[in-house]
Parts: sequence; C-alpha cells; structure tokens
Amino acid sequence: MPIYEYQCDECGKRFESLVMGGKEPKACELCGSKSIYRLMSACAFQTRDKSGLVTKSSAGTSSCSGCTSSSCSNCS
Repeated sequence: MPIYEYQCDECGKRFESLVMGGKEPKACELCGSKSIYRLMSACAFQTRDKSGLVTKSSAGTSSCSGCTSSSCSNCS
C-alpha cells in the first residue's frame, strides 16, 4: 500500500495519503477542493556499514545523495 503525495491547486496544501486498493483521495484535506494532483515523490533511505556508520543514499543513479529538496527542478 503506497503513500502518495498530493497538492491542491486551490489552496496549495501538500498532503500525503495512503492509497489502498487504488482509491486515491477525491478532495483536498484542508479546503475540500477537488482540484488536486499527485506529486512525484523522491525516494530516500539510509544504510549502515559494518561499523554502524550511516551511509545516505538516494533513488536511482542520481548524483543528489544527501539532497533534501522535494523537487529535482531545484538542481542545476
């Protein structure tokens, strides 16, 4: 069951929703507008080496390891 991020066109609110059985939210949780869209989410995770040190990694072959931006449009 994936968690997707959404944004409302009316109020700009960003929110997450657990999508069970493909049933996506129908309206913004703040203002109730039906003008919402799903955002592209960035995947991030942490791994530890044998000594317990954290090695941060990001999705795919991106060179953005450690990037905290929610959008790759901020990168040059």
